[in-house]
Amino acid sequence: MNKQEAADYLGVSTRAIERYTQKGKLSVKYEGGKTRPVAVYDPSELDKLKEELKTTTYKPAIEAASSTPTELATIPIGLSGLVEKFILPLSGQLQQLTEAIQSLKTLSNNA
Repeated sequence: MNKQEAADYLGVSTRAIERYTQKGKLSVKYEGGKTRPVAVYDPSELDKLKEELKTTTYKPAIEAASSTPTELATIPIGLSGLVEKFILPLSGQLQQLTEAIQSLKTLSNNA
């Protein structure tokens, strides 16, 4: 089957056929055409892929929560708790980054 026939058989676009080929789900053989080589797909491989595409797969958008509490579950409610937990550590890191940038500026000015 050529690419368009394979796409029609599977009920997908020709671009999808190309992606399946790139992913290794289909192999392609090129035969001489009138003006350029034509992609030819094996009908048995198309049958296997069609069966694979028929099976419904379910992938949840959000992973199920683990049974152990996460750090997000232990965030204290209230502004003071948020300040202690997140803002103060970030301000310390920001101070360190500022000092490092100043040191680099000093080194580049001296060079």
